Amino acid sequence: MGHLLITFHCHSYTFVFQRRAILDRSDGPRFETRRSHLLRYPPLEAGWKVRYPRISQHLQGKAMSHNLFDDTFVITGLNPHKKRFARVDRLVGRSTLFEMDLILDINSEIYQVRQDDEIALMLAHTPYSDGKLDPKEYQHDMSSALMDQYEYVTYGKVFKIESAPSAGANVGGSKESKVAIMISFGGLLMKLSGDQKHVARISIDSPIYCFIRKTKTSRTT
Repeated sequence: MGHLLITFHCHSYTFVFQRRAILDRSDGPRFETRRSHLLRYPPLEAGWKVRYPRISQHLQGKAMSHNLFDDTFVITGLNPHKKRFARVDRLVGRSTLFEMDLILDINSEIYQVRQDDEIALMLAHTPYSDGKLDPKEYQHDMSSALMDQYEYVTYGKVFKIESAPSAGANVGGSKESKVAIMISFGGLLMKLSGDQKHVARISIDSPIYCFIRKTKTSRTT
């Protein structure tokens, strides 16, 4: 049985529909759609989508040329200031390649991440691996989409970028420029901080997709 969760906004509510593919040996696959959740979020234009992954290995090379940021994060903290919302977890992480710091809100009702898990996180301006523009609406046939390679996909907007020079110096003697990028995914927030050169293609007010999948799961229960 396969599952597909999609959402849309109506006033101050987010409706979540679950599409289930049910295998029938005599008639082949059939589909049914039912409203499975009703969540209340701020009435923002952005939203989130979740798909269970269909890994497309041949697309991964193409995807690399179209992303805005790509790294693996170790989750070092979970809800550091206590859990404020029943269906939201706040993750704190540190990236293994670029040494970026991450604070990220996720919908914990449909996607769970624990402390010490490792996640691959990519930011892109389009859900398509060939770089074509976002169609601005959900399409069922998105076999070439980047989201086929990931487990949790959110869509939002960059609403703030802060910059400040680093106190340290790089190898050439000049100071590295540090930035903090803030993104809202329908009220779920992300803060990505670190060296500006690793996120130089991300601009203010730009729409953005965030793709996440687990690469390592902690053994704690």
